[in-house]
Amino acid sequence: RPFFSLPYIALEKNSFPFFSENGRVDCVLRRDTIRKESEKTTVKKSPHYSTTSMNILALGAGGFIGSHLTKKLLNLGYSVSALDIDPQKLAGCDGEEHFTYIDCDITLQPEKLRELIGKSDLVIDLIAHANPGIYVKQPLDVFHLNFTENLKIAETCVAEQKRLIQFSSCE
Repeated sequence: RPFFSLPYIALEKNSFPFFSENGRVDCVLRRDTIRKESEKTTVKKSPHYSTTSMNILALGAGGFIGSHLTKKLLNLGYSVSALDIDPQKLAGCDGEEHFTYIDCDITLQPEKLRELIGKSDLVIDLIAHANPGIYVKQPLDVFHLNFTENLKIAETCVAEQKRLIQFSSCE
């Protein structure tokens, strides 16, 4: 039996729901396939939805996907707390009004992670070793971070009743 579940919603092909805390759909991201001249993703927002009031905690925000996602979320008007051990790829976000960088190793500071999750509205988890060379040389370290620490994040989100978007790789 799963330790948490999300409500099922029927959507058209290539649609992605974003749920509010009470289970309603706040907005739907949809790829527009009707107009061939536009390949951009469009956002349909509900009248009860405000991007500036949502505090997003982006874990692993200093990686390739995380840094690009953080910049996009800031451009859309979200408030983003970006947690990572390396701020290099987030340098372009410095000075943004709704941006906070948090230098933190979650394996060494689990109490800080719980506090940050508790203060957020949405947690986006991108934490992982993403280097195939490490997979062979340090398999136990990879398992610990990519599975065990991510499981702790999911369990903390459930305990704190926070929404979680979990990224993963096939490795």
